[in-house]
Amino acid sequence: MIYLDHAATTPVAREVADTMYDVLLNGSGNPSSQYPYGAAAKKRLEADRAVIAAALGCKPDELYFTSCGTESDNWAIRLAAHQNRRVGKHIITTAVEHSAVLEPCRQLEQEGYTVTYLAPDRQGNITAQQVADALREDTALVSVMLVNNETGCVFPVGEIARLLRGMGEQVSDYEIVPFTGTELDAAKLAVRTVREGRADMLMKGLLHTADFARAILNRETGLMPQTGRRLLSQCGFFQYDGRIVLITDAAININPDVETQIGIVENTLPVAHALGIETPKVAVLSAVETVSEKMPSTVTAREVVRRGIPGCVVSGPLAIDSALSRESARHKTISDPVAGQADLLLVPYVEMGDIMYKTCSCIAGHTMASTICGAACPIIINSRSDSDDTKYYSILIAAMMSGIAS
Repeated sequence: MIYLDHAATTPVAREVADTMYDVLLNGSGNPSSQYPYGAAAKKRLEADRAVIAAALGCKPDELYFTSCGTESDNWAIRLAAHQNRRVGKHIITTAVEHSAVLEPCRQLEQEGYTVTYLAPDRQGNITAQQVADALREDTALVSVMLVNNETGCVFPVGEIARLLRGMGEQVSDYEIVPFTGTELDAAKLAVRTVREGRADMLMKGLLHTADFARAILNRETGLMPQTGRRLLSQCGFFQYDGRIVLITDAAININPDVETQIGIVENTLPVAHALGIETPKVAVLSAVETVSEKMPSTVTAREVVRRGIPGCVVSGPLAIDSALSRESARHKTISDPVAGQADLLLVPYVEMGDIMYKTCSCIAGHTMASTICGAACPIIINSRSDSDDTKYYSILIAAMMSGIAS
């Protein structure tokens, strides 16, 4: 028999079946757990993730495993629509897509989206010109299958991608400001462009941080509030167990008191909201969960929790493992709404924050991002050793905070 229905179900290669048999029989530990059996399962999972990522030409932390193609399609369509919601609510797809694509599109129509369904010709083909003719200023997503699962027709996905890429923003869409002068004058000019509404964020380039900060903090011409709290703080970001975790402050406030720690968290709220975290779970960190006068950070944590922070769920003192790992919290019998599921880690001292941030990057290999909060616009001050990815994601988060990306 010659089997031709691979578009529906595909026979599994013997090597795959043997590997899965071994995993199901001998490797069924929970990879999210910390006991040795679970740790072994996680090690094997991450090794397999790295192999597949290399084959696909992506990074391991960009690869997610789903239960099936339908779940993957739903992820892609709904997340892309949400990510581009500020672009508009128009979607282009074909009338002959798999139901895994058509059904989420129909659901989005119920949520206010408009969907254009391109009809194939009599031979079952779709052209790139059909996509071009359907494009609108508010088009947020184009979803076209590569090969139709019923007819076998190959759609011009590469041509469509080149068409869409060619319609992207051009350098001419941006204002390039020529400048000659001192570094401080350059920083002042950058600040002025923000104040005049010609820029949405600041990013430090090849100039001294002191000059950059001086321009921002100037009471008359800078970017700090004229009244109320004048507090800058740093917020870092990394991915842990499939979620974004914020860490603050790892760069600016050296030994913040209770009032300053509360202000640091309040500075971070717009960032959390931009990331879709409406009510952040805040873990006030220390080395232990028991308050001791001999460990000042635990006393400060207790006071921060006692005073509370509007718009947050705050708990502390919590050790880092108790804040992030449900398993650790369970082992320590910590019953707490933040333990094991913290969104934001508030560190007691800048030294701890700096060490944690760089440990995540240098030892754990996480892709990091960072922004400065508390000014009239997001500010990016990256380390000279930061990777291109860190700089890119820092810009992306700043854009989300500014409302020019989502």
